[in-house]
Amino acid sequence: MAPAASTVSRLVVIIILINVGAISDTTIFAIASAAGLLSSPKLLEREALLATGWWVNNWATGNYTSYHCKWTGVSCNSAGSVIGVSLLWYENDNITGELGRFKFSCFPNLKSFKIHSNYLLSGSIPSEIAAVSMLQTLELPSSSLTGIIPLEMGRLRNLVHLDLSDNYLSGYIPPTLGRLSKLEILNLSSNDLY
Repeated sequence: MAPAASTVSRLVVIIILINVGAISDTTIFAIASAAGLLSSPKLLEREALLATGWWVNNWATGNYTSYHCKWTGVSCNSAGSVIGVSLLWYENDNITGELGRFKFSCFPNLKSFKIHSNYLLSGSIPSEIAAVSMLQTLELPSSSLTGIIPLEMGRLRNLVHLDLSDNYLSGYIPPTLGRLSKLEILNLSSNDLY
C-alpha cells in the first residue's frame, strides 16, 4: 500500500472509532500523533488545545477555528507557537474538568499559564508540567485543585511567579521548590500545606 493510502486508511479508522464513541479525545490525539497525522508542531499544539475541551465554541475561537493563535486567552510567538495561556475569571466559563486535560508536554515554548478563579477546574497538578522548561509564570489561584504539589515542579528553573493560592492542595511543600533560583513571587496560601 502506498504511504498516502496508508495514512488515509488510518485516518478512516480513527474517524469510524470517533463516530461510534469507542475512543476518547485523548486517545484520538495519541493515535493521530503516532500515525504521523500531526506532523507540524503548531498543529500538535492546536490539537492539544482542542483536546482540553476548553476552546470549543465561537466565543473562544472566534472565526479562527483553524488558527489557534487568535483564540481567546492564547498568545503565540512570531513562529506561531503557543507561549501563553491566560484565562481570567471572566473568560474561563468553558474550563471544566481536570487540569491534566492540558497536555503541557505539547507546548515546549510555553512561558505563561494563568487560569484564575475557576472553581470548575479540578484534579491535581500533573507532574508532566515539568516538561515545560521555559515556563516563567504559573498562576492557578482560586480553583478546585487537589492533591500534592509535585516534586517535579522543582525542574521549572525559569519560573519567576508561582501562585497556587486558594485551592485544596495538601501535604508538604516540596523541598525541590528551593531549586527555583529565579522565583520572585510564591503564593501557596489558603491550602492545607505544611
